[in-house]
Amino acid sequence: MDDTEDAGAGVETVYAWWIELLCRFRMADPLTTLATFLRVAERGSLTGAARDLSVSQPTVTRALAALEAELGTRLFHRTTHAVALTEAGRDLLPRARAMLAGWDAIREAAAEGDVLKGPLHVVAPVALGQTALIPVLGAFRAAHPQVTVNWQLSDAPVRLAETGADLWIRVGPVPDDTLVQRRLGSVTRSVLGHPQFQGRPLEDCPWITLGPYEGRRIALGDRELTVAPVLNTNSIAVVAAALQDGLGVAIAPHWYLRDAMDAGRLVSLEASARPLPIHLAFAPERRSRRLDAFLEAVSAHLRAHVIDIPA
Repeated sequence: MDDTEDAGAGVETVYAWWIELLCRFRMADPLTTLATFLRVAERGSLTGAARDLSVSQPTVTRALAALEAELGTRLFHRTTHAVALTEAGRDLLPRARAMLAGWDAIREAAAEGDVLKGPLHVVAPVALGQTALIPVLGAFRAAHPQVTVNWQLSDAPVRLAETGADLWIRVGPVPDDTLVQRRLGSVTRSVLGHPQFQGRPLEDCPWITLGPYEGRRIALGDRELTVAPVLNTNSIAVVAAALQDGLGVAIAPHWYLRDAMDAGRLVSLEASARPLPIHLAFAPERRSRRLDAFLEAVSAHLRAHVIDIPA
């Protein structure tokens, strides 16, 4: 879904289900009950959920029992030490998240003034989330101290409906066309290595591969190399250290290793590596003023400090 598309249809679907559910509930506070369900699902523990919610475990148990009775289905498998979602529970999870997010958006829209408040759950790439995005995160929190941030790092594909995240900052394609996607641009990558590898055919060099993006097959322009990596890792920090130690060559982003390249510790051996796009993705029903403000802050920062190929 493009960022310019009307997200109203998705929101109307969520709200229609919301109103139907509210009309059916006979319990006093269905929102609190659904929030309890979500916390138990996330923690996999009645005790842990009760501790997080500052209530007793029997209170959590009664809330789940009331929800299961109202919906006429079992939502959790219970054992002595843990709870796990049933199929019905897994089906309810994304809808419950959307319902609570919708209520949060209503409260935010009704609030007076320009003060942003409330939680913001972000999934960011490991390298960006540990380095380049930290300044924008700090500046945003300083400007909006009543916004709390859950900052999770992952390079693997995620399902926002299941994780409850408001925003996915994604390096690479976004494999979910139900999300609003904003492509910011791309980052340049090339085959980098210690100067000792200059002049050597890449086929004869030892290779280091970054697991989420490269494997045994390396695409370089119109050709492809099949390599046997001497080191495979899911950490760009490990790749950077190994490159500078002369362990091998690797495809790596320039923004992360610019200082080492400028100092001559690393050189570009092949410039035809495929650039990687950077996207911001979110579900239309999760849109809020605080998310919009964070989207603008992240977009401006990445375009200024990381992205070198405009969209």
